[in-house]
Amino acid sequence: MVYETKSLYDLRCGYWELVAARPAYERAAAFYEGTVDEVYSSPKVTRLLAKFGLDAIESFNFAHIPVDAVANKLRINSVNADEEGNEEGIFEKNEEVNSVIDDLWEYNELDEELPIIFRNAGKYGDYYVMVWPVVGEEVDDNVTRGFDPHKTARQLETGDTLVEDDVIEARPVTKKSVVAVDIMPLDPFTTRVFYDTENPKKKTYAIRSWDEGEGNSRLVRVNLYYPDRIERWMHKGKPSKRKNAEQKWEPFTLDGNAAVMPNPFGEVPIFHFRTDRSYGRPDHINAYGPQLAINKLVTSHLATVDYQSFPQRYALLDPMADQSGMQGADSDPFAPEDAENDPDDDDNDSQLEADPAAVWQFSGMKTVGQFESANADAFLKPFDRYVKALAQATDTPFHYFDRTGERPPSGENIRQVNEFLNSKAGFRQTSYGGEIKKFTTLSLTMMGQDVERINVEWEPLEVVTAYTEWQAVNEKIAAGVPMEVALVEAGYRPALVQEWKKRAEEQAEKERQQAQEDEERTIALSAKAKQETANANKATERSSDRKA
Repeated sequence: MVYETKSLYDLRCGYWELVAARPAYERAAAFYEGTVDEVYSSPKVTRLLAKFGLDAIESFNFAHIPVDAVANKLRINSVNADEEGNEEGIFEKNEEVNSVIDDLWEYNELDEELPIIFRNAGKYGDYYVMVWPVVGEEVDDNVTRGFDPHKTARQLETGDTLVEDDVIEARPVTKKSVVAVDIMPLDPFTTRVFYDTENPKKKTYAIRSWDEGEGNSRLVRVNLYYPDRIERWMHKGKPSKRKNAEQKWEPFTLDGNAAVMPNPFGEVPIFHFRTDRSYGRPDHINAYGPQLAINKLVTSHLATVDYQSFPQRYALLDPMADQSGMQGADSDPFAPEDAENDPDDDDNDSQLEADPAAVWQFSGMKTVGQFESANADAFLKPFDRYVKALAQATDTPFHYFDRTGERPPSGENIRQVNEFLNSKAGFRQTSYGGEIKKFTTLSLTMMGQDVERINVEWEPLEVVTAYTEWQAVNEKIAAGVPMEVALVEAGYRPALVQEWKKRAEEQAEKERQQAQEDEERTIALSAKAKQETANANKATERSSDRKA
């Protein structure tokens, strides 16, 4: 094949980059889930904490909050298609296409999947969605949408085309058609998209890799997705992690299908949800340092709690005392050999009794005392500061970390406090919305639906609810700001504002027509009354003339 050498280069470089990126994604997941390992400067401290079981304690995880704070603001209201010929700002919908979109959403459970995709994109910085048709057999020739899956790799390479449909029908094959579309989330551990060096907005290809089997039968599978084809490869055993190492990749045909399959849609069918370009950064990456400090403080503090409850004590021997008369009846209930002796037991003849006003006497001891345990303030005060540092480092309002604060923000104040967070969420709506439009358009194309424009309508990030905020909106309108502009600035969706405006205009038109009809009726009644009065006056005059 002409493209085999290029594909092998893409395969080796792509697989190396995919594997090289995994540790960063694993670290991001560990911080989000609170499973990051503790690091201590002294191995002795590490062994001491392990001895008391404190090395495996669940951490006080705050690092997930910056991710969830953004993801929870990303709520889609609807995805719909415009009627053909609509101008920008006109919200007439294409009901036929929208019914297909509703079916795709329900079939792929996107109402449940998309919030998870948004959260994972924030957690890892990158997440992917793959779109591919579900092909079914059609027994008659009246297929609504189809492509020829039997087109060979050679035809894709050379550009040869099939002449007519009757040529296809002459072959001993069953005609195929797209009966549904799978929209599948893919994590960055298995998937990566690559971009053109000259045009970073253009996808060149995508790689997807996974393992099959174990031990000697282990296979590493790799699919390469190009705009015109899909190549399937395998590697027996684990490939080397070195980029330029010799790797024995082979075309995968063990399932009886061809190693190269056509992609008749002219587009890489994997879409990239990312927090930055060309590849994203986890939303909580700046929380790593503060979270490690918090983990260390919590673990160290818990290591001292037992010593605060049960302080370490000491007794200093008097070197001049006679040690021959030690009280043999006294015992240490914490020693294994004295486990059965309880100082509070009536059968125990120890003089060390835990009673009020009891006096304990020790023979041969010069003095007794206890070691002071670590002050809790040494841990708790820095703890609060590190939580604040985590909030500041990630541009996350502090009330997300402490929802029971003394004075939680509300009203206009909370809009100001959430300004950076809303700005970040607004950027994500634009970025993620673009990918949703792209994969929805490709899905509809696979289903035989041609659309001019797809709209993604989001729930507002903030909505005016307080009385004082509504006063501000009314003052804007009174100052000359168009009502629809003021309502959009207040957080309401443009489509909803347009619907309200349309209803208000229709109601105003009805009221105008009703007023006009009432006026015309009043004028008609007045004219009729005048005419009747005039007629009555004329009749009276005629009657008077006859009498005269």
